[in-house]
Amino acid sequence: MVPSLSGFVPIRISPRQGGVRVGWCWLGDGRLDEPFFVQTVERLLCDPFNLVFAPETDGGPLEALADPGTVPSGLVLHTSRCGSTLVARMLAAREDHRILSEPEPLEGVLRLPGTFAAADRRRAWLRGLASAWAPARGGRLFVKLDAISTLSLPELRQVFPGVPRVFLYRDAVEVLASNLEEGSLRDGNLSLAARCGTHVGGGDADFAARVLARILEASVADSREGGTLLVRYDELPGAFVTRIAPHLGVVLSPEDEAAARRVSQEDAKAPGRPFRTAAARSVVAPEVRAAAERHLRQLFSELEAARARQLARGFA
Repeated sequence: MVPSLSGFVPIRISPRQGGVRVGWCWLGDGRLDEPFFVQTVERLLCDPFNLVFAPETDGGPLEALADPGTVPSGLVLHTSRCGSTLVARMLAAREDHRILSEPEPLEGVLRLPGTFAAADRRRAWLRGLASAWAPARGGRLFVKLDAISTLSLPELRQVFPGVPRVFLYRDAVEVLASNLEEGSLRDGNLSLAARCGTHVGGGDADFAARVLARILEASVADSREGGTLLVRYDELPGAFVTRIAPHLGVVLSPEDEAAARRVSQEDAKAPGRPFRTAAARSVVAPEVRAAAERHLRQLFSELEAARARQLARGFA
């Protein structure tokens, strides 16, 4: 760790004239107990020390921290609305695990255009972020990425070679309908369209389906490379113990399994509230079902076939 930033962690990153500006705040030996990184940042910034002393640097300190030997112990990717937050919370049930759930600084680097900075600098920033957040005293770091960051899997494989990955997905109609209910994939989002290589127009259902199709396409391509465990939503929470933990190299004691089971009984996004399984929708708007059929059904079938092959050969 850079001495002047010992105990500090990066909380934001933004592009600045071919480089980046990095915002830091004090964490020390603190834990990350919130379901999402943004909630952790909100808590940290309420600390009086961080209110008055929040250093900013260029990308140099991150590059200095970059250590090919300090990498996440696992990456969790997903289609959205499919149990990824639950998996992150179950991983976090162990005291020696640190979980970053959709961390803005890492997502920020992945969102930078490929022409913004040389590949070796991007790799150094990403490795530096992993080193800065890595827990001390032998703990393990896991990162749950935003669904759109599935598009960055080729870069992630280069930056973190050999790091095991899990991809979670769900029935195409259910994912599309849930995203439309949440309202996060509205037609007209130019930046999202540009990142996904698609276009605006066609209505919310068609636009959201095209965005989700790019995510599924990236996962299907990645499944051919090997190294990514495919897990369907309805396998949870049991698959955490039987498939996900072994794939990520996590050895669970009986106490660990009990802790993970307790976590699975809570709402992953609102700890303390009981978890209620989302029932399959009996009624889905015709335009939603049509968009899923048009853009997602074949890709979902390809993922299902790849998962079946993994199960047949005992891949975990």
